[in-house]
Amino acid sequence: MTALVATTYVNWKDMGAVLGLSLAFGVGVVVVFTMGMIAMSRSTGGQGTGSKTIGWVLAAVLCFAVVAGVVVFAIYEIFNKG
Repeated sequence: MTALVATTYVNWKDMGAVLGLSLAFGVGVVVVFTMGMIAMSRSTGGQGTGSKTIGWVLAAVLCFAVVAGVVVFAIYEIFNKG
Protein backbone atom coordinates (compact mmCIF):
# COMPACT_ATOMS: atom_id res chain seq x y z
CA MET A 1 0.00 0.00 0.00
CA THR A 2 2.82 2.44 0.82
CA ALA A 3 4.55 1.88 -2.53
CA LEU A 4 1.32 2.59 -4.37
CA VAL A 5 0.83 5.87 -2.50
CA ALA A 6 4.45 6.91 -3.09
CA THR A 7 4.24 6.32 -6.84
CA THR A 8 0.93 8.13 -7.01
CA TYR A 9 2.11 11.33 -5.33
CA VAL A 10 5.83 11.45 -6.08
CA ASN A 11 7.15 12.20 -9.54
CA TRP A 12 10.31 10.10 -9.38
CA LYS A 13 11.68 11.41 -12.69
CA ASP A 14 11.65 15.00 -11.42
CA MET A 15 12.94 13.87 -8.03
CA GLY A 16 15.93 12.25 -9.76
CA ALA A 17 16.56 15.39 -11.81
CA VAL A 18 16.57 17.55 -8.68
CA LEU A 19 18.87 15.12 -6.91
CA GLY A 20 21.31 15.03 -9.83
CA LEU A 21 21.36 18.80 -10.26
CA SER A 22 21.81 19.37 -6.53
CA LEU A 23 24.67 16.89 -6.42
CA ALA A 24 26.36 18.46 -9.45
CA PHE A 25 26.11 22.01 -8.09
CA GLY A 26 27.10 20.94 -4.58
CA VAL A 27 30.21 19.11 -5.72
CA GLY A 28 30.97 21.75 -8.36
CA VAL A 29 30.94 24.63 -5.89
CA VAL A 30 33.19 22.73 -3.49
CA VAL A 31 35.66 21.89 -6.28
CA VAL A 32 35.78 25.50 -7.55
CA PHE A 33 36.25 26.83 -4.01
CA THR A 34 39.06 24.31 -3.44
CA MET A 35 40.74 25.39 -6.68
CA GLY A 36 40.54 28.99 -5.45
CA MET A 37 42.15 28.05 -2.15
CA ILE A 38 44.95 26.22 -3.94
CA ALA A 39 45.52 29.16 -6.27
CA MET A 40 45.59 31.59 -3.34
CA SER A 41 48.06 29.44 -1.43
CA ARG A 42 50.33 29.25 -4.48
CA SER A 43 50.21 33.01 -4.92
CA THR A 44 51.41 33.63 -1.36
CA GLY A 45 53.69 30.62 -0.99
CA GLY A 46 56.72 32.19 -2.62
CA GLN A 47 56.65 29.72 -5.49
CA GLY A 48 56.37 32.35 -8.18
CA THR A 49 57.34 35.91 -8.85
CA GLY A 50 55.91 38.64 -10.99
CA SER A 51 53.38 37.49 -13.55
CA LYS A 52 53.12 33.99 -12.06
CA THR A 53 51.96 35.42 -8.73
CA ILE A 54 49.48 37.74 -10.44
CA GLY A 55 48.16 34.80 -12.46
CA TRP A 56 47.52 32.75 -9.33
CA VAL A 57 45.78 35.67 -7.64
CA LEU A 58 43.58 36.22 -10.69
CA ALA A 59 42.73 32.52 -10.79
CA ALA A 60 41.78 32.60 -7.10
CA VAL A 61 39.65 35.73 -7.55
CA LEU A 62 37.87 34.13 -10.51
CA CYS A 63 37.14 30.96 -8.53
CA PHE A 64 35.81 32.90 -5.55
CA ALA A 65 33.70 35.10 -7.85
CA VAL A 66 32.10 32.00 -9.36
CA VAL A 67 31.32 30.62 -5.89
CA ALA A 68 29.88 33.97 -4.78
CA GLY A 69 27.79 34.11 -7.96
CA VAL A 70 26.33 30.67 -7.30
CA VAL A 71 25.49 31.66 -3.71
CA VAL A 72 23.80 34.90 -4.82
CA PHE A 73 21.86 33.03 -7.52
CA ALA A 74 20.72 30.42 -5.01
CA ILE A 75 19.53 33.07 -2.55
CA TYR A 76 17.73 34.89 -5.36
CA GLU A 77 15.96 31.68 -6.40
CA ILE A 78 14.95 30.92 -2.83
CA PHE A 79 13.31 34.32 -2.33
CA ASN A 80 11.69 34.47 -5.79
CA LYS A 81 10.10 31.06 -6.05
CA GLY A 82 7.01 32.25 -7.86
